[in-house]
Amino acid sequence: MDNSGPVEFIPKGYQGAEYQSHVYADGTKVWKNHPAKNGEMIQFIGESGEVLVSRGDRLETTPATLKDRPLAPGDIHLYESYDHEGNWLECIKTRKPPICPAEIGHRTATVCHLNGIAERLNRPIKWDPVKEEIIGDASASRWLDRPRRTPYVM
Repeated sequence: MDNSGPVEFIPKGYQGAEYQSHVYADGTKVWKNHPAKNGEMIQFIGESGEVLVSRGDRLETTPATLKDRPLAPGDIHLYESYDHEGNWLECIKTRKPPICPAEIGHRTATVCHLNGIAERLNRPIKWDPVKEEIIGDASASRWLDRPRRTPYVM
């Protein structure tokens, strides 16, 4: 999912939705701010269960044994980094890929912006993560950019 993105963004309150969420093309749904789990956590629901994560090593899974499952050789393995700026400087020196490549940072910021647009409009928006365009909604698309003043035009 790192090189793609959600295809739909649903704001809290829309048709009774309790939580803001976004949905990936494969049906994976991510919920934000799950209050039943004591604080700001992100919830991932999959075929084998659910995972709730937050900063500070907070991890809850259903079933509880899911968090103890070791990664298989074919699973994605990430290295740990607790300092994005330090990691970035280290990667400049070593040429090792950073924990958060620019593409992932871009995709993460895009998810935040699109959730904000859906929230402002109080309705879902559809997104094409390949073309990076809002689908079939000119009024929502206007929120993706703004007029720039001279000489800062594109």
